[in-house]
Amino acid sequence: AAEKKAQKARTKAREAARDAVFETMNGLSAHRLGRPLTGDERAVLRGHLLELGAERVGEALFTLDAAALAAWLTSPARATRG
Repeated sequence: AAEKKAQKARTKAREAARDAVFETMNGLSAHRLGRPLTGDERAVLRGHLLELGAERVGEALFTLDAAALAAWLTSPARATRG
């Protein structure tokens, strides 16, 4: 019972950390674009984070210009091509 409780706590902590990273990346993306992300862009961003990881998504946020970032956030297929 104690192990199950500990596992549940670890899972909640991982989910909270993942959500915090997403919200940070969402805020940075919005800042770079000069506007809030759309719901679709948020969904693509979350997919990129799950598929590529925070480091690769961070690279995209800081190296792509605003137009390229906007395109990247509207195309889930680009996640595998980088």
